[in-house]
Amino acid sequence: MKKLDLHRKKLMKLKLDKGIRELVVLLNYFTIETEMSCWGHKDKGFGYPWIDSIISSKFKIDNLLSNSESLNYEIETKELNIEEIDIKTKEIFIYNAIRISPRYKRLLKGRKQFNRFKSYLKKKLKYELL
Repeated sequence: MKKLDLHRKKLMKLKLDKGIRELVVLLNYFTIETEMSCWGHKDKGFGYPWIDSIISSKFKIDNLLSNSESLNYEIETKELNIEEIDIKTKEIFIYNAIRISPRYKRLLKGRKQFNRFKSYLKKKLKYELL
């Protein structure tokens, strides 16, 4: 349990949306490195929750999802090319990422699907720690 507690402490220091924080901690525990995330908004940005992970985590994510038939239909992964601009240097960075998102792009339904994903990972973690 120490490893999970260390992940939790480390990630609690970051500014993560409260609703998605625990899922991000769990994904990192399962060695799925996360880059950015959002719990979704009604009035700006994306109207559903999402988490971006490094491209090399795709196999691990797909492996986690394939072990749960219901989640395989609720959560999807998509490869993205992301552009970011450094405000100070005006330099543009382009990188690939994997976006983890609910299949249904609605705020409340998407949050429910992410909460089921979180519950699944918690159960998996309990079995792993036994």
